[in-house]
Amino acid sequence: MAKSRGSVRMGPISLFALIIILCLAVMAVLAVTTAQASYTLTQRQAAAAEEAYAVETAGQSFLGGLDAELAAAHGAGATGPGAMAAVEQALPRLAEEAKEAAPLPLTANASAVSTDRAASLAGIVGVGRTGEEPADAIPVEGVTPLLDDARGAVSASFATDGGRTLDVVIAIRDDGSYEILSWKATTEWNEEGAGETLWSGSPSLG
Repeated sequence: MAKSRGSVRMGPISLFALIIILCLAVMAVLAVTTAQASYTLTQRQAAAAEEAYAVETAGQSFLGGLDAELAAAHGAGATGPGAMAAVEQALPRLAEEAKEAAPLPLTANASAVSTDRAASLAGIVGVGRTGEEPADAIPVEGVTPLLDDARGAVSASFATDGGRTLDVVIAIRDDGSYEILSWKATTEWNEEGAGETLWSGSPSLG
């Protein structure tokens, strides 16, 4: 009489345990992927904060240097064209000093611009931008011609390799003082790679 071969049977408890193991494995994979994505996001946020601090530091350094130049010109009795000429001559040095003051590598550019150009860069709209109000101008309530007594203006830009940029527009007045017309920080979005995929979805069954 032939012996019957033994067979392995999977009971409900074994099946339930297998399902639990599979669920735990999937959850572990998702947890690792999510942790990696969170780490990458944290790194990007930290880099963005560092770049924002770098351009702000450069901007503040440039503004401090500009203030010192105007104070020196005023102390020497220079106002109006003389103060603007002194500032224009010092702009390359001020930009370089601002670049060196930043904690991260960046590019720094500064140039003298006309009052009309400064108004355009700063988004100033209205009459009397160059000190001459048209005879047929209609007064607009709440609009102040900020550049009426401005002798000239300075435009400066500071940008990091990561795309963070600070654009500054400063008006130089006849009395040797200055006014910040625009202090605008922007970030260029640069999407590199496909990013982290937490779940790609199940393949089509047909």
